[in-house]
Amino acid sequence: MATWVAAPDLIQVRGVMRSLVPSGRVRVHFKKLTDSQRGRVVRELLKLPLSCTVVRVRGLPDPSARGVALRTVFAQAEAQRAEVVVIETDEPSREADLAIARGAFGSVRHLRHFEEPILWVSDAIAWCLQRGGRWPTSVAPLIRADHFVEGRKPGMRP
Repeated sequence: MATWVAAPDLIQVRGVMRSLVPSGRVRVHFKKLTDSQRGRVVRELLKLPLSCTVVRVRGLPDPSARGVALRTVFAQAEAQRAEVVVIETDEPSREADLAIARGAFGSVRHLRHFEEPILWVSDAIAWCLQRGGRWPTSVAPLIRADHFVEGRKPGMRP
């Protein structure tokens, strides 16, 4: 999942996302919100100048799927002439992420989930898509592209 925000809009989007953090929390995390809070976040997201690209990888174990997803996001970033890609830090994957980035995209930063409010947007959209029911439809206007990538496990025949 990638969330795209133009540089001039970063301050606005970060400010709105920070304003949505529930009291006593450090970030917006849909798993920990009530349905009412989730609905409020989605309504606010729909007002913001942003869009998302969804990348769904099937048939690969997590580390390989993450690599395929990152390559897809980096290709999108390159095509859009993005200045930087921010990835939520996943320590076991950090070095592999950076190796993929070196071959695919210039400026990549790893930040922890509470350090970059725009990461919360991707988390919210992903939660809505996974949850089903009314939630996928509620975030559909934010999705610019939805990529399905079918992977192959080693040893499988095409």
